[in-house]
Amino acid sequence: AARLYLDRTCGDKLPILHSHCRTAYGVVLCDTGHWTEAEVEILHAFGPSATKAVSKQADAAGALARLRLMQGRVDEVSDLLAPYAGHFEVCEQLARLHLLRDEPDTAAAILNRGLHDLVGDRLRAGRLLELLVEVELSRDNPDGAELALERLEACALASESPVLRAAVSLSEGRISM
Repeated sequence: AARLYLDRTCGDKLPILHSHCRTAYGVVLCDTGHWTEAEVEILHAFGPSATKAVSKQADAAGALARLRLMQGRVDEVSDLLAPYAGHFEVCEQLARLHLLRDEPDTAAAILNRGLHDLVGDRLRAGRLLELLVEVELSRDNPDGAELALERLEACALASESPVLRAAVSLSEGRISM
């Protein structure tokens, strides 16, 4: 049903909307464990009817990188993100890649750059801050982790998002451990 809706509403008429809708739906499918369907939707965002808007291409690359990391296909992620490395849309996945490579200082720098570039998007900032807590702990920097947690709590409070409240709880648990 959702795919029919996407085809009817996005179609090929508005490439930027087509790419946005496919990517967003792909992320939802990815988060709910429907990886095969997620890959199809995200790859549509790169297809012939996709937008040429770099920010939407970066969004799709970030979504596909997220899926590749979940699938354990880490070697593909670097090449996928390389063209968009300077865009905040891929900061989370790029930082995750560096954390997996045991490069937490680089991961922290990427997250802090992304947080600086993000303005007014509490949900995305919350995802970056949740990861920053993890990165700071891996750097043996509990003060940095606490600071990231405080910023995450502020995002959660301002947005009233249950997802961000859960991120706060998870981050508090990581710090407590």
